[in-house]
Amino acid sequence: MKNKNFLILKKVGTTLSKLGMNIAEAVTILLKQVVMTDSIPFVIKKPKYSEEMIEAIKEANDIEKNPKIKLVVYKIMNFIRHQFYFGIFF
Repeated sequence: MKNKNFLILKKVGTTLSKLGMNIAEAVTILLKQVVMTDSIPFVIKKPKYSEEMIEAIKEANDIEKNPKIKLVVYKIMNFIRHQFYFGIFF
């Protein structure tokens, strides 16, 4: 999770830099807007996923947590890549 947060912060920092500010300045603006409007100044929505997507996410999480399954999936993916790389199709 730490790597994910670091990557998010890095992307946010890059984006804000393009806008001429840093993360601290952006947070300050956000906090001032919260006080001024007595609300969060943007809409927060929970992503709505289809049942199929939810199942795929659960499956991906299960694979990620189980080193044996992860290794098998990795080997299968490498095999498939190898087949396509050399022009050998099923």
